[in-house]
Amino acid sequence: MRSTWGFKSLFHSFTTDPINSKRKLLSIDASFGLGEALVSGLVSADCYKVRDEEIVDKRIATKKLAIYGRKEGGTETQPIDPDQQKAQHLLTNKFYN
Repeated sequence: MRSTWGFKSLFHSFTTDPINSKRKLLSIDASFGLGEALVSGLVSADCYKVRDEEIVDKRIATKKLAIYGRKEGGTETQPIDPDQQKAQHLLTNKFYN
């Protein structure tokens, strides 16, 4: 998957709110590359809270690296360009129908 900025891939996690289990509050985590870096704790993701198609909270993280799949198999860790490290990873219009 490519973002509108042309980055190699995205990781999205769509769940009910993990803090209070409210089903009407969607929690979305997004970062560059494979989810492996996020799950292993190497990076922090942008976090969006969405209720009734409206963003009610947003936290943009500094993203310094990403793990990408290699064509020949395996993965590689790459640094994120400094000018993109604090950029919002997802465009907000992706949350609407």
